[in-house]
Amino acid sequence: MDKTIEAIQNAKQFEPSQEQIEKRNEEKGYTIMKVLDAIKLNIPKPPMIVEDILNEKGNTLLVAEDNVGKSMMGNQLGICIATGQDFLGYKVPEPRRVLMVQHEMENGEQINRFQTQLSNNENMDLVYDNLEMQMIQESDNLAITDQFEMLGKTFNNNPDIDVCIFDNIGMSTNVEMSKPDIIRNELKRLKTLCRQHNVAFILLAHHIKVEWWKIMDITKNQIQGGKPVSDWADNIIQLHTSSLNPDLVLMKLTKIRSIHNDDGVSTKNLHQGVWFNQNKDLLFDKRFTLNNWAMHFKALDKYEQETEFVKELATYPQPFTRTDALNVGAKMEPEISTATTDRWLKKLVKPMGWIKKEKHGQFSINQEVLDYIQVSQE
Repeated sequence: MDKTIEAIQNAKQFEPSQEQIEKRNEEKGYTIMKVLDAIKLNIPKPPMIVEDILNEKGNTLLVAEDNVGKSMMGNQLGICIATGQDFLGYKVPEPRRVLMVQHEMENGEQINRFQTQLSNNENMDLVYDNLEMQMIQESDNLAITDQFEMLGKTFNNNPDIDVCIFDNIGMSTNVEMSKPDIIRNELKRLKTLCRQHNVAFILLAHHIKVEWWKIMDITKNQIQGGKPVSDWADNIIQLHTSSLNPDLVLMKLTKIRSIHNDDGVSTKNLHQGVWFNQNKDLLFDKRFTLNNWAMHFKALDKYEQETEFVKELATYPQPFTRTDALNVGAKMEPEISTATTDRWLKKLVKPMGWIKKEKHGQFSINQEVLDYIQVSQE
C-alpha cells in the first residue's frame, strides 16, 4: 500500500511525444471554424519587422549573384533589426533578437565584416543584447549535418530569438537545388520551424545564370531553385550590380505578401538603386528610385564608341541637333557614317535611354546616365 501511495505522489503528468501529437493531428484533420467566429477572435495580422521586407514568423528571400553584396546586406539587415534602426528608409518599429547563421566564410572573415559595418554604429548596447552569430566549429560537416535540425535545436535552447538570417540555402545545407520536390519539402520543414518557434526567417539565395544584357530586368524566375523557392517566400528582395557603375546596386522587391502602409502602398516591383560601401563601411545607403532601368544591364565595354559619342555630345549646348551628332560622328576615329549615327541616335533614345528626344530633330543627354558613366570611369 505504501508503494502505491508513493507511486501516486511521484507520478508525473503524461506528455505526448511530438510524433504522437502529429499522429493525433493527422487523425482529427484540420481545425475549422466559422469565419464570423474567427473574426470575433480579433487575431491581428502578423506585425511587421521590416517594412515591405519581413513580418513576424515570415519568410524572406534575399537573392543575388556572387559578389553583388547580398551577404553584406544580410548583415546590415541583422544590425538594423537588432537595433530598431530603419533599413535604407524602410521602417523597423522595434529592436528584436537576431541570429546570423552562415557557412560560406571562416569565423574571422564574418567577424571582420561586422567590425567594419558596426564601426560608426551608435547603438552598441542594443547590438550586444540582440545580435548573435553562430560560430563554425572544426567538427562541422555540411555534407552530413541536417542544418534545419540544428536550427530547431538552437531555437529550442534560445526561445527568445525573433529573426534568423541564414546564408545561404545552397552552401549551408545539403539541399539539391536542381530537384524541385526536394527543395519544396525542405522549405516546408523550414516554414514549420518558423511557426513552431515564432521565428521570422531571411534566407539568402543565388540567381541562376542570366544573360542580363538581353533580359534587362530582374524577375522571380531568375532565382535558383525556381518556383518552389519563390513560392515559399512571403517577400523577395533581388539585387544586381549596375553595368554602368560597380558601386551602384539595383534593388527590386519582386514579392510583398503583406502591406502595412496605411494607404495600401508598397515598393513592390519599384525600380530602385542603392549605393554600396561609399564610406568604406561595407554598408548600403541612399536608396532611390532608379530611372532608365534597362540601361544598367548593358556592359559599358560593349559600347565604348557609343560612350565616347555621348560624352562628346554632352559638351554641346543642350538640346543638340542631328547635325551636331553628325559632326561628332565625323570627328571620331574611326569616322562614324551618317547611317550609323542615325541608328545610334535611335537606339540611344530607346531602349538604352542614354539620350532624350526633346522634339523633332532635337535631343539632349540624359545627365543621370552620364553621371553613372563618369563616376564608374573615375
